[in-house]
Amino acid sequence: MGSSQTNPRRLELDAVHWDNERVGLRDPIAQSWRRASQNGLTPGSLIDEGPQTPVDPHSRLLRAARPVLDAIAEQLLGDRFSILLANRGSVIVDRRLGQSQLAAKLDTIFAVPGFSYDEDRTGTNSLATVFEIGQGIAVNGREHFLEILKDLSCYGHPIIHPVTKRLEGVLDITCFASNSTPLMIPLLARAAHDVELRLLAGSPTSQQRIFAAFQARSARVQAPLIALGNGLTIANDAATELFTPELQRTVRELHAEHRASTETQLRLESGEQRELRVLCTVVPGTDGALLVEVRGGERVRPVIPRRSAPGLAMDRKIKRLRALQSPVLIRGEQGSGRSHLAKRLAGDRPTRLLDPREVSGSEARGLHRGSSSVSDELVIIEDIDLLDSRTARRLGRHLDEAQGWFVMTCGPDDNLGREHLDVSSRCLERIDLPPLRHRRDEICMIAREVVRDLQPQAWLSAETLHVLERHPWPGNVTELVSVLRHAVDQCAKGAIGVRALPQRYRTAPSRRRFTPLEQAEIDTITRALADCLGNKMHAAATLGIGRTTLYRRMNALGIRR
Repeated sequence: MGSSQTNPRRLELDAVHWDNERVGLRDPIAQSWRRASQNGLTPGSLIDEGPQTPVDPHSRLLRAARPVLDAIAEQLLGDRFSILLANRGSVIVDRRLGQSQLAAKLDTIFAVPGFSYDEDRTGTNSLATVFEIGQGIAVNGREHFLEILKDLSCYGHPIIHPVTKRLEGVLDITCFASNSTPLMIPLLARAAHDVELRLLAGSPTSQQRIFAAFQARSARVQAPLIALGNGLTIANDAATELFTPELQRTVRELHAEHRASTETQLRLESGEQRELRVLCTVVPGTDGALLVEVRGGERVRPVIPRRSAPGLAMDRKIKRLRALQSPVLIRGEQGSGRSHLAKRLAGDRPTRLLDPREVSGSEARGLHRGSSSVSDELVIIEDIDLLDSRTARRLGRHLDEAQGWFVMTCGPDDNLGREHLDVSSRCLERIDLPPLRHRRDEICMIAREVVRDLQPQAWLSAETLHVLERHPWPGNVTELVSVLRHAVDQCAKGAIGVRALPQRYRTAPSRRRFTPLEQAEIDTITRALADCLGNKMHAAATLGIGRTTLYRRMNALGIRR
């Protein structure tokens, strides 16, 4: 980050300077100034050197851009301009210069290959700000946030891959403010478009065919349209609104099943309940890529969704355990649904919660041979891992004489002492409940079931389901149920939108899906940090790794502490 002046008087003058200068700024420039200030920059901040990233001269972006940059250089480098190219990581990967005085200026502000130009370090400029807003922008002289850049004018244009629609980089033209001309804007926009066309030409042939087929069909229809296959997904605006992540998974299953042109029905089971009629057409010359076009649909009543494979497996296990009536141990983190699962095991039978602390008294009689109630009810003994050693031993003695069906719940095995393991050994059947963060594919199903139980006339919108699915849920099912209770209180009928959720749950965290191994690493690091009260040096020692390694893994896994 830029190194701010530390003199309090200087900071005060910077604040006054900013307040005076931002009056009358164009809206995107004013918003960029605000972001720069929030990032800790002041107008007097300097651009520090920062880390240098090696530039791959054979990258796809550079291969596509090099001939275009060569052509611009022939036109401009005898003049007063420089051309900069940054990749999608905001790292400058190429620079073409004409004027030596301009080259010296760019060197002093580290606008050189290998260095990152983002708003965190450099404030408002036509490289960094384009990455923030995703569109071309000119930044002229005093519109730069940092004083050190105010003698420059620049224009930056995004380079968007025609197939993937991903921002691949930014092309920038820079000059001294006294040499600025509006003619550089159309020139650079045309050059960026030429780079995009070369990126398309460099794509695999199958992807080019998918893109061409998608464009041809888009020109004829306005209906929701999505193309998928060969490692590619393209959708028009109508499809982006309709094809939720859940429905995209259904379409992909259809693609894997058919890989041939067909017309079929799909049920959209989130948000507005609809039966969709879709036409799937194979794109010639590809490995079974499909164009999926929605031809129409009818609204239907909300339905109970099909259970996922893990849900069906659990249903079968519950049915088997009911028939056996053997003692069962349910293990899982607090709030992962242990009590709910225990009651599901009972089915139509009555249940009785047994407090182990009173197991020597009348509460224990239902477990003993000769009790008339043992065949009529399921006895649930919760949280055996929280028992003191004496109570655990007493419970074990009574269980040795027990006749009837009982279920115990506890935390993971690493929470159990010797006495608790002895008690749990009475259960020959075990059910391990993973934490909710390891059951992301079940979050939507669980959320729908909870809402249906709380309020049958309400359902969750597609956007709400998407947001819920991406939360980490450290409090497991208990936390999810609390959030849904709040949402149902806010919207007791119809589609429950995101605004019905508590404030801090309304935004889907920007996070990728982690592998089970990565999630286990996250859990281990998070637990160590909690045990060490956030002290990273102590946490690293507990984990048996260096502090630098801990910082690196926290950064890679998105752990914020």
